[in-house]
Amino acid sequence: GVAIFSGLSIDKAGQGYILTASSPGLTSATSGTLAVALPPPTISLTPSSGRPKLTEVTVSGRNFDPNVSINITYDGNTVGTVGSGSGSWTHTFTVPASTSGSRTVQALPATATFTVTSTASLSTSSGPPGTQVKANGEGFGASQGGITVSFDGKQVATGSADSLGTFSIPFTVPAIGAGSYTVSVGNTSLTFTVTTSFSVSPASGPPGTTVNVTGSGFGANTTVSISFDGTLLRSVPADGQGAMSTTFQAPVTPGGPRVVSASGPSVAGVQSTFT
Repeated sequence: GVAIFSGLSIDKAGQGYILTASSPGLTSATSGTLAVALPPPTISLTPSSGRPKLTEVTVSGRNFDPNVSINITYDGNTVGTVGSGSGSWTHTFTVPASTSGSRTVQALPATATFTVTSTASLSTSSGPPGTQVKANGEGFGASQGGITVSFDGKQVATGSADSLGTFSIPFTVPAIGAGSYTVSVGNTSLTFTVTTSFSVSPASGPPGTTVNVTGSGFGANTTVSISFDGTLLRSVPADGQGAMSTTFQAPVTPGGPRVVSASGPSVAGVQSTFT
């Protein structure tokens, strides 16, 4: 008769295996020698795409030879070494600076592909007009030129990436009213919050001193009220970019620090001190 056996498994690779089938009262049967090979080594990436210097990738390996050292590379550069243990292992690395597109991760003989996506950020996300900001980028094209930085739809700077797709482009926050604005860096949209700046000069002096008051980040073409210790001194117009300036004579008051403040429709009140 014919007997069919299913569900047989051998969990260790090797050569010279012999299968024997036996049953009481029947003659045993043996197979010829068998060779058992494991499936080829494989690696998988989690996640399989992300941004340089920010994304952590876990490499998972299976079916490797046990108890050997595995060298893991990213585009040919080593990003880690791990022991294979029983043949399965994991290792986590941070995506290095690299240009956008497909990158090769290897743990020989296994290979997987990681896709680099671009990212952009601002060195600071708030400040008054005149603030110096850097637009930083990773994962752009190698030596990519013509990268524009726009503030509220108006170009304020342009620059190029280096050979690894990295750049840092400086720009100055334009004269504009306080509020949140969109900064576009290439195809990435970021938010910058313009705050109000207010100062007096000189910061001290006797009664009668002429004090210069300057400010920015007020609403465009709005009226700004200047007060000294809570007493309204005058109202002055802000220009189309939200900037204002005026002077006043320091009133006769007891010595010590006094509060000079400015307020407008879009600004509840900013302060400086005159002594």
